[in-house]
Amino acid sequence: MNDLAPDTSALVDALERVRERPGTAELFDALIAEDAQGVARVLGTFPRHPKALLVGQWLATRGVEGPRPPTVDEVMAAHGILDLEAHLLSVQKQLSVTQRGLDEAWGRANRAETVANAYAAVMVLLVMLTVLGWAAALGVVPLFPAPEATTKPARPSSTPATEGGRNTGGDRSETR
Repeated sequence: MNDLAPDTSALVDALERVRERPGTAELFDALIAEDAQGVARVLGTFPRHPKALLVGQWLATRGVEGPRPPTVDEVMAAHGILDLEAHLLSVQKQLSVTQRGLDEAWGRANRAETVANAYAAVMVLLVMLTVLGWAAALGVVPLFPAPEATTKPARPSSTPATEGGRNTGGDRSETR
Protein backbone atom coordinates (compact mmCIF):
# COMPACT_ATOMS: atom_id res chain seq x y z
CA MET A 1 0.00 0.00 0.00
CA ASN A 2 3.08 2.23 0.05
CA ASP A 3 2.77 2.90 -3.71
CA LEU A 4 -0.67 4.57 -3.28
CA ALA A 5 -1.05 8.33 -3.53
CA PRO A 6 -1.11 10.06 -0.14
CA ASP A 7 -4.75 11.09 -0.48
CA THR A 8 -5.71 7.55 -1.54
CA SER A 9 -3.85 6.12 1.43
CA ALA A 10 -5.63 8.56 3.76
CA LEU A 11 -9.01 7.59 2.24
CA VAL A 12 -8.21 3.89 2.69
CA ASP A 13 -7.37 4.58 6.34
CA ALA A 14 -10.66 6.46 6.77
CA LEU A 15 -12.57 3.59 5.19
CA GLU A 16 -10.83 1.15 7.54
CA ARG A 17 -12.76 2.73 10.44
CA VAL A 18 -16.10 1.86 8.79
CA ARG A 19 -15.13 -1.43 7.22
CA GLU A 20 -18.28 -3.23 8.41
CA ARG A 21 -20.60 -0.90 6.48
CA PRO A 22 -22.02 -2.08 3.13
CA GLY A 23 -19.99 -0.90 0.14
CA THR A 24 -16.74 -0.41 2.02
CA ALA A 25 -15.11 -3.57 0.66
CA GLU A 26 -16.03 -2.58 -2.90
CA LEU A 27 -14.60 0.90 -2.33
CA PHE A 28 -11.37 -0.66 -0.98
CA ASP A 29 -11.01 -2.79 -4.10
CA ALA A 30 -11.55 0.14 -6.46
CA LEU A 31 -9.25 2.44 -4.45
CA ILE A 32 -6.40 -0.09 -4.29
CA ALA A 33 -6.65 -0.43 -8.08
CA GLU A 34 -6.87 3.39 -8.26
CA ASP A 35 -9.80 3.02 -10.61
CA ALA A 36 -11.62 6.35 -10.30
CA GLN A 37 -14.50 5.24 -12.57
CA GLY A 38 -14.90 2.08 -10.47
CA VAL A 39 -14.95 4.15 -7.28
CA ALA A 40 -17.64 6.39 -8.86
CA ARG A 41 -19.74 3.33 -9.78
CA VAL A 42 -19.45 1.91 -6.23
CA LEU A 43 -20.35 5.28 -4.74
CA GLY A 44 -23.38 5.41 -7.05
CA THR A 45 -24.45 2.02 -5.71
CA PHE A 46 -23.94 3.07 -2.06
CA PRO A 47 -24.73 6.81 -2.02
CA ARG A 48 -25.36 6.86 1.74
CA HIS A 49 -21.99 5.45 2.68
CA PRO A 50 -20.60 7.26 5.77
CA LYS A 51 -17.46 8.29 3.86
CA ALA A 52 -19.29 9.29 0.65
CA LEU A 53 -18.26 12.93 1.04
CA LEU A 54 -14.56 12.01 1.34
CA VAL A 55 -14.82 9.64 -1.62
CA GLY A 56 -16.54 12.41 -3.64
CA GLN A 57 -13.69 14.78 -2.82
CA TRP A 58 -11.16 12.10 -3.86
CA LEU A 59 -13.00 11.70 -7.17
CA ALA A 60 -13.08 15.49 -7.71
CA THR A 61 -9.28 15.71 -7.36
CA ARG A 62 -9.00 13.17 -10.15
CA GLY A 63 -11.40 15.04 -12.42
CA VAL A 64 -14.08 12.35 -12.19
CA GLU A 65 -17.58 13.46 -11.50
CA GLY A 66 -19.20 11.42 -8.79
CA PRO A 67 -22.67 10.13 -9.12
CA ARG A 68 -25.17 12.92 -9.35
CA PRO A 69 -27.76 13.04 -6.61
CA PRO A 70 -31.18 11.91 -7.75
CA THR A 71 -33.76 14.53 -8.58
CA VAL A 72 -36.91 14.96 -6.56
CA ASP A 73 -38.95 13.40 -9.35
CA GLU A 74 -36.65 10.36 -9.44
CA VAL A 75 -36.92 9.89 -5.68
CA MET A 76 -40.70 10.23 -5.75
CA ALA A 77 -40.98 7.77 -8.63
CA ALA A 78 -38.73 5.32 -6.80
CA HIS A 79 -41.11 5.44 -3.83
CA GLY A 80 -44.24 5.21 -5.94
CA ILE A 81 -45.38 8.77 -5.30
CA LEU A 82 -47.21 10.16 -8.29
CA ASP A 83 -49.03 13.12 -6.71
CA LEU A 84 -47.02 14.81 -3.96
CA GLU A 85 -49.94 16.82 -2.59
CA ALA A 86 -52.15 13.71 -2.28
CA HIS A 87 -49.28 11.83 -0.67
CA LEU A 88 -48.68 14.60 1.89
CA LEU A 89 -52.41 14.76 2.66
CA SER A 90 -52.48 11.00 3.19
CA VAL A 91 -49.46 11.15 5.48
CA GLN A 92 -51.06 14.02 7.44
CA LYS A 93 -54.25 11.97 7.94
CA GLN A 94 -52.21 9.00 9.14
CA LEU A 95 -50.31 11.23 11.55
CA SER A 96 -53.49 12.74 12.98
CA VAL A 97 -55.03 9.30 13.50
CA THR A 98 -51.84 8.11 15.16
CA GLN A 99 -51.66 11.21 17.37
CA ARG A 100 -55.31 10.85 18.40
CA GLY A 101 -54.74 7.19 19.27
CA LEU A 102 -51.63 8.10 21.22
CA ASP A 103 -53.50 10.78 23.18
CA GLU A 104 -56.27 8.30 24.02
CA ALA A 105 -53.73 5.70 25.10
CA TRP A 106 -52.03 8.22 27.41
CA GLY A 107 -55.40 9.12 28.90
CA ARG A 108 -56.20 5.46 29.55
CA ALA A 109 -52.77 4.93 31.07
CA ASN A 110 -53.24 7.90 33.41
CA ARG A 111 -56.67 6.64 34.50
CA ALA A 112 -55.29 3.15 35.05
CA GLU A 113 -52.47 4.56 37.14
CA THR A 114 -54.96 6.48 39.29
CA VAL A 115 -57.07 3.36 39.81
CA ALA A 116 -54.01 1.29 40.63
CA ASN A 117 -52.87 3.85 43.20
CA ALA A 118 -56.31 3.91 44.82
CA TYR A 119 -56.41 0.11 44.88
CA ALA A 120 -52.97 -0.01 46.47
CA ALA A 121 -54.01 2.50 49.13
CA VAL A 122 -57.10 0.45 49.98
CA MET A 123 -55.02 -2.73 50.16
CA VAL A 124 -52.50 -1.07 52.50
CA LEU A 125 -55.35 0.13 54.72
CA LEU A 126 -56.87 -3.36 54.81
CA VAL A 127 -53.54 -4.95 55.67
CA MET A 128 -52.98 -2.44 58.46
CA LEU A 129 -56.46 -3.09 59.87
CA THR A 130 -55.90 -6.85 59.64
CA VAL A 131 -52.60 -6.66 61.48
CA LEU A 132 -54.15 -4.37 64.11
CA GLY A 133 -57.08 -6.77 64.51
CA TRP A 134 -54.80 -9.76 65.01
CA ALA A 135 -52.63 -7.83 67.44
CA ALA A 136 -55.72 -6.86 69.43
CA ALA A 137 -57.03 -10.42 69.35
CA LEU A 138 -53.74 -11.77 70.64
CA GLY A 139 -53.59 -9.13 73.35
CA VAL A 140 -50.46 -7.46 71.99
CA VAL A 141 -52.26 -4.16 71.49
CA PRO A 142 -54.99 -3.31 74.03
CA LEU A 143 -57.38 -1.97 71.44
CA PHE A 144 -60.49 -2.50 73.52
CA PRO A 145 -59.95 -2.42 77.26
CA ALA A 146 -61.00 -5.60 79.02
CA PRO A 147 -64.12 -5.13 81.10
CA GLU A 148 -63.52 -4.65 84.79
CA ALA A 149 -64.23 -7.77 86.77
CA THR A 150 -67.37 -7.05 88.77
CA THR A 151 -67.66 -8.82 92.10
CA LYS A 152 -70.92 -10.52 92.83
CA PRO A 153 -72.13 -10.47 96.37
CA ALA A 154 -71.01 -13.53 98.20
CA ARG A 155 -73.55 -16.23 98.27
CA PRO A 156 -74.85 -16.88 101.75
CA SER A 157 -73.80 -20.04 103.42
CA SER A 158 -76.10 -22.99 103.48
CA THR A 159 -76.99 -22.49 107.16
CA PRO A 160 -79.42 -19.70 107.47
CA ALA A 161 -79.00 -17.16 110.17
CA THR A 162 -81.99 -17.24 112.36
CA GLU A 163 -83.24 -14.83 114.91
CA GLY A 164 -85.53 -16.26 117.41
CA GLY A 165 -86.22 -19.31 115.34
CA ARG A 166 -87.19 -17.34 112.37
CA ASN A 167 -85.45 -17.17 109.11
CA THR A 168 -84.17 -13.64 108.75
CA GLY A 169 -83.25 -13.65 105.21
CA GLY A 170 -80.27 -15.88 104.75
CA ASP A 171 -81.89 -18.59 102.73
CA ARG A 172 -85.30 -17.76 101.54
CA SER A 173 -86.20 -21.18 100.43
CA GLU A 174 -89.04 -22.87 102.22
CA THR A 175 -88.41 -25.92 104.23
CA ARG A 176 -90.89 -28.72 103.98
